[in-house]
Amino acid sequence: MDRSTGSTAGPNCDTCVKGPPGPTVPPVPPPPGSLACGFESGAKPYCGLWNDASGDQQDFTRKAGSTPSGGTGPSKAVEGHYYIYYEASGRQKAGDKAILQTIKKVALKSGADLEFDWHMFGATMGSLEVFVDSDSVWKMSGDQGNQWQASAIKLDKYAGKSVNIKFVASRGGSWSGDVAIDDIILIPGSDGAPAPTPAGTPTPTPASPCADYCSRRDCSWTRSYSCPWTAPIKGVKRARPEQEGYKCCCELRTAESQPCGGPAPTPATAPAPEPEPEPEPITPAPTTPVPTTPATVPPVPTTPAPPSTPGTPTQTEQELLNKVDSLEKQMAEVLKLLNQLLSQR
Repeated sequence: MDRSTGSTAGPNCDTCVKGPPGPTVPPVPPPPGSLACGFESGAKPYCGLWNDASGDQQDFTRKAGSTPSGGTGPSKAVEGHYYIYYEASGRQKAGDKAILQTIKKVALKSGADLEFDWHMFGATMGSLEVFVDSDSVWKMSGDQGNQWQASAIKLDKYAGKSVNIKFVASRGGSWSGDVAIDDIILIPGSDGAPAPTPAGTPTPTPASPCADYCSRRDCSWTRSYSCPWTAPIKGVKRARPEQEGYKCCCELRTAESQPCGGPAPTPATAPAPEPEPEPEPITPAPTTPVPTTPATVPPVPTTPAPPSTPGTPTQTEQELLNKVDSLEKQMAEVLKLLNQLLSQR
């Protein structure tokens, strides 16, 4: 959204793709133990960690709003009200430097990371370089446009070491080369693996770096770019290697479905619930069956008498035959009564 017009139409958002605005994604806070500095306080060392180095030609200047020279420098801080910058005007010459460095060595561990916003706008822009001890780990030179940009530097290679970190701004050929820095976040890292997730707790899906980056800025930084999610720039704040070199459109779509330069994050699968113990079987109380009257009673087929066999039957056989004959007569009487009952209905 263009904050000057309160809509997606305006000088800062004319290149954005039209469509319904996406969800508002809250900024992702830095991990615990991070050392963040937005230069909102003028007390030095800044945020208890950063100070101007001795032996350089000029110090960084803390500023709110635009720098004094036209055609160079930012118009405001990227967050809050204040930022610091190297003033290229005055009795400066090409190659003069301003250095901001840590006041003491910082112990780095696994997952260490340095994030910061930078602004390098001007026809005679010099350079900005980041050092860890004597190692150059990041450098940008020349005019990069009139917008704040962001970079993240992985410092895993220094895990287990205590190091000094410094920002070195170098002047270009003339006055139109103000270099600005804001929102420095130093993440020292942590020991070992993260604490295990308790059983039964689903692992949350991390927010897209694009969603975090765009939710923290207005559309002014997208003016010179088209707005697909993967328009190339130098870096994305809190981007990992697979997203480095891309930026996202400021008009939020669905960050989870179109992250910067990579596939959509796969939602975490919740663990299957533990099976509940089977209840003990309950023995039902015995019940007396209720006789039911059949709708129709099929006739009982008459079993033909077995063929006579030669000889006189024994007494036991004769008794059995008599019983069978008696039962057949009783069954005939029962069938007769049932037929009479059915015919009366």
